[in-house]
Amino acid sequence: MKRLEPNRALVMLATAMVIGTLSTGSANAETAVPPPEVLVLAIPATAKYVPEKTGTDQYTQKISLEGLRGEWVSLQILIKEVSNVSRLENVNAIPSDLDMVDGDATISADSAYTLYREWFLDIREPSGAGLAVQNHLREPGLYPDPLIPFKDPFKPGDVPVAAPFTLNQDPGYAVIWVDLFIPRDATPGQYSGNVKVEWTEFDLNGNAGEADSRYVDIDLQVWELDMPRERNVATAFGISDGSIRSYHGGPDPAATRENYDQIVRTYHKVLHDHRM
Repeated sequence: MKRLEPNRALVMLATAMVIGTLSTGSANAETAVPPPEVLVLAIPATAKYVPEKTGTDQYTQKISLEGLRGEWVSLQILIKEVSNVSRLENVNAIPSDLDMVDGDATISADSAYTLYREWFLDIREPSGAGLAVQNHLREPGLYPDPLIPFKDPFKPGDVPVAAPFTLNQDPGYAVIWVDLFIPRDATPGQYSGNVKVEWTEFDLNGNAGEADSRYVDIDLQVWELDMPRERNVATAFGISDGSIRSYHGGPDPAATRENYDQIVRTYHKVLHDHRM
């Protein structure tokens, strides 16, 4: 057998090691799981997000609001699993204080914000009065309707109800409704703040990643005008104490028996606060 010269043998050994390293790297690259991708967008309160129908190209992670002192303004936050996500856990939204841009005034997040999770109803038969409203045809599909509060409005303290929550691959989206009350003693001017949306993501193999988050930036213009406390415009929503019982309790007549009066008062308070 012919012996290799020492220098030539070292060169061949180094070449083999390099090729082995490249092969291993290629194999790892083929089996690597791409990082999860999650989309968070701010949507105006006047828009309705209908899955598989509503486009999102016109929305960003920033929104501008304006209102009078004593007025409620609102926005929506869409959370959508784009790719390489099996689920999101511990999904939550945390608003910041709103600080005046050219001043020292602050609107406290604790007293200004109320958050809800939008729940989607599966409409299986066409509904409506025969009206064809462009982009919102009353066709079968998923439509947002009930608002589930993040915190229990019937119990003292911060008792969680709708958040934090888990967002699975099916349906792969969630919408948060954000109510913002402008205090009656707020200093007029421009304010800025944000809502932090946070979660723990899991890749397609079910492996937990690190906690992640996105921010929705809010610009708020408070006008030097006051919303009157007295309501002079009548509204009709067809609601009564009896209908509240059936809507809230569902088919079980005993579901709201124990704290029914408190439930009715809470409904009335929400209607009063929002001038209805």
